[in-house]
Amino acid sequence: GKLSDLSLFENMLKIESLELVCQPLGDLSPLSGKELLRTLSLAGSTVSSLNGLSDLPRLERLDVAHTSVKDLSPLLSLASLKTVTVSPEMLPLSWPADAQFEVVLSIDR
Repeated sequence: GKLSDLSLFENMLKIESLELVCQPLGDLSPLSGKELLRTLSLAGSTVSSLNGLSDLPRLERLDVAHTSVKDLSPLLSLASLKTVTVSPEMLPLSWPADAQFEVVLSIDR
């Protein structure tokens, strides 16, 4: 089924991995404060902004391939973030030059 309202995750504090692939997402702020979240996939979802993800202290991997995200700067405060996966149609993207994470281009065959 389709999941557009993430408020059901607000009180789920022990989530370590979350796949919200191809979902009609808008507001990501209910995911904020998930201290154990390490991997998050938003691939193919309708998300266009990463605002609301700045308070994920253990997030290591984020997949936003095939979304309309154009700005990765909201991720700058995520010290544990290692990789952000994007796709060719998302280019050009902007992110701060001093970002500590690697941007990986996913090319589907």
